[in-house]
Amino acid sequence: MPFTPAEWGFMLLTALYVCGGWVLAHQYGLSEHYRPLFYIEAGAILTQFLLMLYIVGWCLWALGVMAYIRPRNLRKYLWSNLKNGPFNAQRYVRALPLFISFLFFFSAFTSLKFMIPGIQPFLWDSNFADIDKIIHGDTDPWKLLQPLIGFPYATLLINFIYNLWLPILYFILYAQLFSLKDLTLRMKFFYTFALSWILNGTILAIFFSSAGPCFYDLVVGSDRFMPLLEYLLSVSSWEEPIWAITTQLKLWSNYVSDDMGVGAGISAMPSIHVTTAFLFMLLGFKSSPIWKYVSIIYFLFIMVGAVHLGWHYAIDGYLSILTTWGVWVLVGKTMGRFKNT
Repeated sequence: MPFTPAEWGFMLLTALYVCGGWVLAHQYGLSEHYRPLFYIEAGAILTQFLLMLYIVGWCLWALGVMAYIRPRNLRKYLWSNLKNGPFNAQRYVRALPLFISFLFFFSAFTSLKFMIPGIQPFLWDSNFADIDKIIHGDTDPWKLLQPLIGFPYATLLINFIYNLWLPILYFILYAQLFSLKDLTLRMKFFYTFALSWILNGTILAIFFSSAGPCFYDLVVGSDRFMPLLEYLLSVSSWEEPIWAITTQLKLWSNYVSDDMGVGAGISAMPSIHVTTAFLFMLLGFKSSPIWKYVSIIYFLFIMVGAVHLGWHYAIDGYLSILTTWGVWVLVGKTMGRFKNT
């Protein structure tokens, strides 16, 4: 079964990104940090884990069929689902090359993100903090949110949902990789995903190199955001640990020790968390009404959490929304043009 031009194009895009990352790392003398195979082992482990979850989920679904649907020919009913679902070879043929492309893509992305301070020092934090304050009525945005959500249980909920970002990312990526429902939408999603990450997470992240409010005192030498961090620390000791705090400490430790770990790298502007959540919302608008509203709520939690948990300036998210929307529209128009030729 031949791949579509869009699939070949996506594989070429990721290959160019990986090669371009190597050239950039070599140019700045950071070749030792460039690891395009970094996530190969993690990808294999994650795939095995998700496969086990899928098997368990399918078995539970089969039990539900036997208990509630009770088809006249149970064996034929279950076999039909298997034949059109997990036993459909077309799913794996189309998914495997893109899956491999994403392993290289994420490895290159993390490598480049970790190298940002070596290419461009953190220079923009004070500017972005000042712009944030100006456009929000001469008040830092986190202070505007504090009367609304500055309560331990609200913060813990936001912290929990914010940390679901990575599992949700993997779930949606795998769902789209193996989906045969709408191949055009699938490739539009993949192209927007890759291009928005390249634009926001590499190109603009290098140009607008910044660490974020949680590291503001360390890179600027000001205690401007210390009240926010003190509040988060108080909540962390109040009931449950705030994972944002432990992750931020780990990221700074990696940065200081020059040790690239899984998910390492410090970069605030633009926000990849908001980029991805907004893209999921765009995809949700093309899905069922339930997923549409779930994706909206999820996006709002990520946008608010990025500021409330000290990860980002609000404008990090605003720019992410604009660029991701622009890429989504551009990809749609480009794919439509090629489809009609």
